[in-house]
Amino acid sequence: MIGIVWVAGALGRNLYWGPRGGGFNSMRVWLTDSPVLYFSNIIGIFGSPNKGLFVYAPALLASIYAIPRALLTNRHTAVFATGGTVAFLSLLNSPSDEVWGSRYMHVVIAPLLVCIGAAWPRFEWRKHVPLAALAMVGLVVSFLGAFYYYGVLDFATKKAGQNTLEWITGDYEWNHVQFNARLLRIWFSGATTPVPWPPEHIWVWTPPPTAQPWQTLDLRDFCQPRSFMVRFWNAPKPGLVLTLFRMYVTSLVLGLVFLTWVVLRTLTEHRIATARELAAVGDSAGNS
Repeated sequence: MIGIVWVAGALGRNLYWGPRGGGFNSMRVWLTDSPVLYFSNIIGIFGSPNKGLFVYAPALLASIYAIPRALLTNRHTAVFATGGTVAFLSLLNSPSDEVWGSRYMHVVIAPLLVCIGAAWPRFEWRKHVPLAALAMVGLVVSFLGAFYYYGVLDFATKKAGQNTLEWITGDYEWNHVQFNARLLRIWFSGATTPVPWPPEHIWVWTPPPTAQPWQTLDLRDFCQPRSFMVRFWNAPKPGLVLTLFRMYVTSLVLGLVFLTWVVLRTLTEHRIATARELAAVGDSAGNS
């Protein structure tokens, strides 16, 4: 059996990566052939209103300032975060897809955060208030992303007949953050009448005579939250469902308690380390 798997893998590998360019031909349809699009992709990967990394992780805006400083102290990390991955993804016709945010750029988030940490080794409240504000905005965005399954938007675009990659990544009506916020508002309001979506697009300036009518859907069909605990908070929970529900609630409480403990412990250790450094500086100044 192992031999069969190995032979099948070898044959498939040779077919795909053979000397006749099988691998490249398979990738070619996804690659851009325009240097202008390559340049715009570099900008859009970070700043696209629908799929830009800065939209879904606003705190990373600080990396614009931090990377030049990080190049002096952590050159390899800064180059990896801004060079290789961005250069590779910009070759694609569509550097993002239908999921939440710029999925292909998730690998860059950690290196960019490291770059910010390298530029600002210590957090100072007065100096870093803008960074804290961006982090709070990012918390709201992340909450909206976690509250609903990312595929809900995909389901809605398919039902509305607008599930093209260009629409999903470029049409503001299908902005994922805005769409989830709208669903949350509908769920909170408990709307009892249909909520039609999406609005009709604006033709420039008259629709062609053969244009198909816009399809509309009811957003109430998509506004149920993803969380089991939220969806079934007031619903009957017999048997195993009740046991799972209690486990989820207990885990939530314990998670918040442990998170608070870690934050307080980190702050205490930071104060102790700062005091020791100041004492060491004072001792060295006194000895000199």
